[in-house]
Amino acid sequence: KHDDQQRIQQLSGGQKSLCALALVFAIQQCDPAPFYLFDEIDANLDAQYRTAVAQHLRDISNQAGGDNGEGGAQFICTTFRPEMLHVAQKCYGVRYQKKSSSIVVVSREEALEFVEGEKQ
Repeated sequence: KHDDQQRIQQLSGGQKSLCALALVFAIQQCDPAPFYLFDEIDANLDAQYRTAVAQHLRDISNQAGGDNGEGGAQFICTTFRPEMLHVAQKCYGVRYQKKSSSIVVVSREEALEFVEGEKQ
């Protein structure tokens, strides 16, 4: 057994997240889907890795999509971290008022204010 090998149980939450994302991105390279839905994939990552993942998602979504000339895959991500918001093309807010949820388009600035307010 090599010293560099670890059991999956020994990895941190961020390391597990990166392994899972690496697998998803590898599959995406071989057999791309038109869209992906990610729920807080950046929650356990350090800021540098959140930035790298966000940039990678942006790069993939900007790639040309085959013979039909369409863009790359769409990524729908939920997050409470600012790094993903910086590369988002559109931001949505989910509001809960009077026992009812609603989804509204918000500006990047509004989304960043909300996320920064959650830290406090």
